[in-house]
Amino acid sequence: MSRRWLLVLGSNLSDDRCLHQAMTALEALGKVARLTPVLLTPARHGGGHYHNALVRLDSDLPAAALRQALKRVETALGRVRDDSGVVAIDIDPLALDEGHGWQPDARALEKDEFIRAPVPQLLARAGIVVPGVPRPPGAR
Repeated sequence: MSRRWLLVLGSNLSDDRCLHQAMTALEALGKVARLTPVLLTPARHGGGHYHNALVRLDSDLPAAALRQALKRVETALGRVRDDSGVVAIDIDPLALDEGHGWQPDARALEKDEFIRAPVPQLLARAGIVVPGVPRPPGAR
């Protein structure tokens, strides 16, 4: 059964090279379509900036296997989970479409991903609406 995953990618390294490497690595999991250009956005905490992009991954992987595969990609590209604040690459599922339209990912909802920058900006840029997700404060 083919699933379409909506993924947000982010990196706070000095350039967007790691995002492009992640998109290439994701091709081992299925068909990848970049939905937005790489955007430079302010970091949520501590200043600095992130390179972010929205991609669609068409893959047969179920949710648990996809999450494990994404963690392996992150680790292979230099992601270290420590207090340094350096994020070589972060790949998070936002939504899943199993043939009935986009459904928000439960973890993305728990983490308020849909109302935190840059996700609303990326979704708007791609023209994607995920039904049932909270709207950012001040959004119309």
